[in-house]
Amino acid sequence: MNKLHILAAAVSAVAFSSSAQATTLLYNLSGSRTATFQLDSAAKPDAFNNVLNIFSQATYNNVAGTYGGVAQTATIVFGTDGFQILAQGLGFSQFISDSPTFSGTSRDSVMLLPGTYNLRSIVSGNSVLTATPLAGAVPESAAWAMMISGFAMAGGALRIRRTSARTAFG
Repeated sequence: MNKLHILAAAVSAVAFSSSAQATTLLYNLSGSRTATFQLDSAAKPDAFNNVLNIFSQATYNNVAGTYGGVAQTATIVFGTDGFQILAQGLGFSQFISDSPTFSGTSRDSVMLLPGTYNLRSIVSGNSVLTATPLAGAVPESAAWAMMISGFAMAGGALRIRRTSARTAFG
């Protein structure tokens, strides 16, 4: 009967836990234009455009950060072929990227990608965009549930295990 309780606890811990797919990304744009801002990698964009199934754009409005040395909000556009920042003081900041800055084919499936992107533009000059995952200080509740249930199962298994010592004289 005790083994059944342990199995039920293990199944419920797995069933009620969720995977942590999203992380906060710190973006740093350096070069001809400068900017620093943060976005959740799984944040749903305010707009998503797919142009003739050739390239896509995910637009995020009112992103707080430092743009051109000024703390303000901006509109950020990630593209499968480029990157744009629309903020006061930056002028026309549109770049072409050699690799996509996100994955996904619809507004609901956008996932921003960490990495380093070399950006170039005839008008905006050359820049480098770095997206670095920030380490979370506190584990998600699902991680806590898995950890606590694991300790409970290990403790239960140790408590249940009964060993009998027999001494043989011969």
